[in-house]
Amino acid sequence: MRLVMLFLVLTVLALSAPAALQAQRPDAPSLALRGPYAVGAQDFTIDGPDARRLFATIWYPALNPEGQEEAIRYRSGFAQLEGRALADAAPDPSTGPYPLVVFSHGSGGFRFQSTYLVEHLASHGFVVIAADHPGNTVAERALGTTTEEQFIQNIGYRPLDALALIDFAEQLTAEDEAFRGVVDLTQIVVVGHSFGGYTAAGVAGARLSTPSSLAFCAMNTRDADACRAEVLEPIAVARGLEALPEALWPATADPRVRAAILLAPAFVDLYGEPGLESMNVATLVLVGSLDDVTPAATEAELYAQGISGPAQVITFENAGHFIFVDECFPAALEFGLFDLCSDAVWDMPRVHDLINHYSLAFLQAALAGETSAQPGLEATFPGVSISAGE
Repeated sequence: MRLVMLFLVLTVLALSAPAALQAQRPDAPSLALRGPYAVGAQDFTIDGPDARRLFATIWYPALNPEGQEEAIRYRSGFAQLEGRALADAAPDPSTGPYPLVVFSHGSGGFRFQSTYLVEHLASHGFVVIAADHPGNTVAERALGTTTEEQFIQNIGYRPLDALALIDFAEQLTAEDEAFRGVVDLTQIVVVGHSFGGYTAAGVAGARLSTPSSLAFCAMNTRDADACRAEVLEPIAVARGLEALPEALWPATADPRVRAAILLAPAFVDLYGEPGLESMNVATLVLVGSLDDVTPAATEAELYAQGISGPAQVITFENAGHFIFVDECFPAALEFGLFDLCSDAVWDMPRVHDLINHYSLAFLQAALAGETSAQPGLEATFPGVSISAGE
């Protein structure tokens, strides 16, 4: 019911809060401050795996010679949300190429769920691309057009969707004169929230494991035969496999991925220890200690411990699962949706500043080849704890 109400809010109302979007808290850490670049945003429709249509948006450093106010209305279906960017602005190639960030939304989310983060990264010299994952968006779930079968298929498809976004970015830089010299395909970062964290891990090298997945099914009261027939075989079909692997699955990774940021990631048990060992990139894991959707102890911490690359964990004490999505729009409050875009303890602009700070600090260090902690990542704030993944 809440998803239905959320969809009604987004379709019936143009939810805007331009004053809040332009404001910056006076206590924002330095790396949470808006960067030196104007931000442009363009929408594209991309061909994904098995003819999946991916509705995508790219954010990038943009030219703004007339000093226009950065204000945009994002649209996804009938949803309309306000952001801080310039629609269809010309890219700024002067200091490019810029690293590519691929963002994957959570289950029942959409590509505009974390605009505070994607816009922030673009303002600091990153190109960010995100798409709605078909069969797993808020609109589809709200309208009842998604099914459990589609959810399971998305376990297979989602990393392939992300690879399609990388392919599109490469095509764009080669064929679109405006984007020539703008995207650095040798420096790719994957970022994802919840189901999107699972997605990002797969593109960064983690591999599905049949034994681990069978154990995961058993924990969820599905016997081995049902798990193979109802879960693993549909995933294998989505991956284009002729037979179900007995152990580790073929990788869905791009070797150019240099780093990953996992925001309250889900489904670690589908990879298991054997599958996570294949992920050998610098990784930052952020999570709330009171997350009851993807609990830190059984998801985020296991990701950080299992991968073979260097990992750090940032824990927001007493925070829940939804600190990583945009703050509520005022009209959403009228429909009783406060808990889906807020936190019981944390002020959302404050926690978003800290997420932006740590994400940018991590990416600057990781892409420079500095896998040990550096000042931005060592900075401590009340309510935040930092630990190594081991």
